[in-house]
Amino acid sequence: MKLRITESQLERLRSKITEEVSPNEYSRVIKPSFNTYDLEIDGHEVEAIDCGDIRLTFSIGLEQRSWGIKGIDLGNIQGPSEVEAEFTYYATDEEGDYVAQDKTMVIYFDWSTANIETSDKSGVVTIDDDVEISLRKAENGNFIATEINITVYTL
Repeated sequence: MKLRITESQLERLRSKITEEVSPNEYSRVIKPSFNTYDLEIDGHEVEAIDCGDIRLTFSIGLEQRSWGIKGIDLGNIQGPSEVEAEFTYYATDEEGDYVAQDKTMVIYFDWSTANIETSDKSGVVTIDDDVEISLRKAENGNFIATEINITVYTL
């Protein structure tokens, strides 16, 4: 029996197989929400942005003492440095009607600048799957994440 796969499927398979996971490293798949305020493409206001799911990794560390555990820290949140996203905006056609247009562009991320909000209300140690991201236009015509807001749940 032969199995045929595309190059992108092969790359995803390779990354899953060779992915190293340390004992204190965890991951979570999130669906980011984007702030589209004041974003334009070709002179048209951006209505929606969809980049699919993003996998974020993070570490959980224990602050231990001889008498027990003093605290649990969640940190080192990392994600992809860039993703392709579909931007939706409305343009007028030759008849003057608004027509939805889609354009695929790249969004660049620097996860080290993320704003972390801590909550102890959930009873688990993880990151929230709702991550809010604000963007600005990059010099090359793509977009850069200027603000990344992540809620971290601790005990």
